Parts: sequence; C-alpha cells; structure tokens
Amino acid sequence: MAGEENLHQAAHALKPGARVLGYEIRRVLGVGGFGIVYEGYNRVLDHRAAIKEFFPVSMAVRVGDSVALRSQSDAEFYQRILEKFEQSTTVLRKLDHPSIARVHGYETASNTGYMIMDFIEGEPLDALIARSPAGLDTRTFEGVFKPVCAALEYVHGKGVLHRDLKPGNIMIRKSDGAPVLIDFGALKQMMTDELANRTTIAVASPAYAPPEQLGFLDEEHRPSLDVYSLAATMYVAITGKEPMAARSRSAKQVSGVSDPYAPLAAVTVANVRPALAKAIDHAMRFMPRERPQSVREFMEEIGWAGEEKSTIVAEVPKTKPLEKTVVPTTAGRAEQPVVIPGRNPTLAPSAGASRSWGGWLAGLAAVAAVAGGVAFLYRGSAPSSTATPT
Repeated sequence: MAGEENLHQAAHALKPGARVLGYEIRRVLGVGGFGIVYEGYNRVLDHRAAIKEFFPVSMAVRVGDSVALRSQSDAEFYQRILEKFEQSTTVLRKLDHPSIARVHGYETASNTGYMIMDFIEGEPLDALIARSPAGLDTRTFEGVFKPVCAALEYVHGKGVLHRDLKPGNIMIRKSDGAPVLIDFGALKQMMTDELANRTTIAVASPAYAPPEQLGFLDEEHRPSLDVYSLAATMYVAITGKEPMAARSRSAKQVSGVSDPYAPLAAVTVANVRPALAKAIDHAMRFMPRERPQSVREFMEEIGWAGEEKSTIVAEVPKTKPLEKTVVPTTAGRAEQPVVIPGRNPTLAPSAGASRSWGGWLAGLAAVAAVAGGVAFLYRGSAPSSTATPT
C-alpha cells in the first residue's frame, strides 16, 4: 500500500526545470504521503539544495505547477496542516549543530509550502549496515554514534524530541564520513483521529519506536523516547538485525508472557564491550521510567561521557563507492519537532556564512502549543536508484 502511494505521489511531482525559490528542480529524491523532496540547483549561487514540498496526496492534485484540493471540504484541514509545516521550518531554522541537517529558507507559493534544506551527498546508515552483516567495527561504530549522541543531547537541550531516530535517518556524508542527523518526526501525533480516517501512513518506525510512541503505554513523551530509538539503532548496527518491535513485545506481555526482548549480550559476538551491551539493553527497557532518562546518562553508562567532541568520523568501506543521495529527511515525514514538556528553550544564534543554514529548535509559543503533528516524510521511498530516501 505504501509503495503504491509513493509511486502515485511521484506522478504528481514537479517536472525537471520547474523553479522554486530561485532553484531549478532537477529530480525527485523521495516521496511520501504528505510531501515530495527534490534536488534543486540555483545557478546564480552555484548551490544545490534539497527542496521539500508539502503535498498531501490524499487531498491534493497537481494542476500545472500549482497544487489544488481534490475536495473543498478538506480546505480547512489542509490549511491547518500547511501552517504546521511552516511552523516546523521556523523550528528547524534555529538549531545549529554540525551533525544536524540545516534549513535554508521557506516560501508559501502555488497553494503549498516549500522548505529549502541541505543537500547531503552520501548514504544512510542502513546502507552501511547492510554491507556489514557482522556489524560495524568499533572505529566506525564510535565514529557514527558519538557525534549522533552529541547532536541528540543538543536537541534535547533545546526542548525538542527527534521522534524518528533510526538507521535510515542518519546520513553518512560522502566527503568526510561524518554522520548527519535528519528527518525529525514530531508532527506525527497531531490530529491522529482525523489522520486515521484520511491516510494509511505509519506514524512511527515499528522496530525503533518505543511503546509509548506507538500508543501501547499512556506515558508522556520525554527524552527517554529518543534514547530507546537510539539504542535500537545501535542494536542493529552491532548485530545486523532489528530488535523485536515494541508492538510484538507488548502483545507477548498482554498474553502473559514475560518481555521477549533478546538482550544484546545473548545475540551478539564477544567483542562488544559489556558496558555497551548493558547500556543498550537498559535503554531498550519497555517502561520509559526504567530507561536512562537522558542521552548524557546513556553515554555515561557506555563510558563515552566527555568524548563526543573528539570522535573519529565513520570509516566508510572503500570496496563500494557511496551512492549519491540527498537526504535531508524522508519526504512525507517532515515533521515538526515535539517540544519537551516543561522546557522553555532559548533560540540558538544564526549560523555564520561558512555554515549551512537552518535547523530544528523549539521554544516559539506557537510551536510549544503543538502536542504533535502530521507525519510528513522527508525521505520517502525513492523513485529511482540514485536517491536513498525511504
């Protein structure tokens, strides 16, 4: 169903040569139920960018280069979602971290919205893991996850949750092997009842989402949600296999069976440090209160506290060149970051000219009032082999 919807979505994409915010559309990078991501090129600036277009396929159709509604009965709902998409750009624009994809700008045009983001040439971590069935070596593992931990701790410090951390949302940059965190997913909880009647898009990635995010626990969403997803991502990077999904774990426990989660130490090779295996197992506890409550606590358990600023970049195997992929997020999942309850973050200063623009930040009153949102994939399934969006 999702694949058919993505193909249908690609058929509605802007054609190569169309112009958005001074950028010429070159190709589709990814699609999803709520959006399309393109590669764009600005000839004046000699600059490539990823351009995310708000396009909810269940409600919208392409008319020339513009977007029209299938039914005027959706007009109010469409406008509310579009406003949240715009707010998410404001949030993203404010974060400033070397391991987070950045935002350049935003424009409302043709009855929709366009977000201009970093074009990241490289591949997602899941592709690297697929080439390493025995698990990533220690140097590569630490080169990926120490910077990711630092980025996630930074985001939480700004009062924001990522909410969709998984191997496909960590890009390994081709130029230097450095990891870049993409595709924040906080709009997923907004208007869930209304969305349930309008779309079949999944609101989370089952193998990486904790039970409270999937609705199996009535718990407030806090940093321990992302810690669970981070640990699940590490789990697959070590073993080459996804951990048991929270849905299956919940079903087993409801039927009277104890939690069937397989501890990392029981499914992996002996060269994994005991402290690392123990920390990952701790972070994947079913109940949120039983996990590390912050990324800092998780890093301390691993033994990484204080090391995140002097990490080695991921060593990408030379046996197979990286595919060119632009991935700022999953097209269709571009979601507004969730504001952590009780936070009142300070806006980060704008980045200098030598750095890419934009970012994710919470703290604006309009965003703070949002409890969740519409799933807008930034890296949906790719229509061609040249891009890796999923």
